[in-house]
Amino acid sequence: VAHQLNAKLALADGDLAEAEKQFDAALTELGNYPAPLVAWKVHAQRAQLKLQMNDAAGAQEPSARAQEIVNSIAANVHDQRNKFLSATRAVL
Repeated sequence: VAHQLNAKLALADGDLAEAEKQFDAALTELGNYPAPLVAWKVHAQRAQLKLQMNDAAGAQEPSARAQEIVNSIAANVHDQRNKFLSATRAVL
């Protein structure tokens, strides 16, 4: 999260190279310590950065990765929701 925030600060300062460096550092950390909600946002913001840098091709991979994470979260939430609802029906 710290690298993500540093990237956002760099973007606010107009330092696109530093923002990219910070997003890359965030993704490295997320590889070691998975946090899907943070990863989704970092990938999406990195895709936006690539578009801002006029690198549409470079935006495709982080955009696709963000979408994969969102789909995975949505699937897990649905599965957990069904388990929760089934469990509560058994108690009631």
